[in-house]
Amino acid sequence: MTTVAIIGAGNVGVNLARYFHSRGICVASVITTRPDDVRQKVPDQLKQRISTNLNLIPNEIDWVLLAVSDSAIRHVASALAKETEFRNGTIICHTSGSQTSEALLPLANGKRTIGSFHPIQSFSSFDMELPLLENLGCGIEGEETFLFEATRFARELGWMPLMISKKEKIAYHIACVFAGNFLTALCKEAETFLAKSIETETDISSLIPMMETVLHKFQQRKPEKILTGPIKRGDVELVKAHLEYIRLNFPEHESIYKALALRTLSILPGNNSPNEKWSEILK
Repeated sequence: MTTVAIIGAGNVGVNLARYFHSRGICVASVITTRPDDVRQKVPDQLKQRISTNLNLIPNEIDWVLLAVSDSAIRHVASALAKETEFRNGTIICHTSGSQTSEALLPLANGKRTIGSFHPIQSFSSFDMELPLLENLGCGIEGEETFLFEATRFARELGWMPLMISKKEKIAYHIACVFAGNFLTALCKEAETFLAKSIETETDISSLIPMMETVLHKFQQRKPEKILTGPIKRGDVELVKAHLEYIRLNFPEHESIYKALALRTLSILPGNNSPNEKWSEILK
């Protein structure tokens, strides 16, 4: 059985502990500065494995995951290097989407394998439904030995490993921000205009089926094949009507609409740059 220690018990750390436990992974230790609080958030079997002391991580542990803030990774890595002594071959990684394995260099002594292991999910609470942690993509980056072991571990968790270039790690994180953070902002944009148009109380749930259809089709077809709406049809007058309404009622949203309209145009075949009719209204 794979044994794991998790350092950090925010939303990521707690959810990983819960999910690993549900998958039959032995979570041998959870290190946190808030042990009493964390004990209320994990299964009973894990409550006695929560501590504030790095020295209580078993020396024979297979994996050590640093689920801490980006700014804390190097500090925690240095503390681990000074205060712990793991067996040869222990794998130590962090879960940051933006930092590379170089953040763990204080631990690189030839005996340990280091890397980054980033589950692609939005961890907005500590008590996520466990099915939301199934079938995730997982960005992995590090030395060859780490990539081999991380691929095996990700598959053990039911995840899809994605090998990330250290040099291009920031591009990977930008992709995650677009898919997660900006999608949230886009949903809020849609909700703003929907609320203005509906006379009864409503929320964005009425738009979710269409959004799910787009995401489903996006997995199967090229973006230009699934686009619909006025830009796809070349309906300049309708887009002008949209912009006139926005300018009058929600002027702070005009630049967002124009930027997305231009990006939508660029997806269509033969539209690497907007023609004169579009340029005039989207400038």
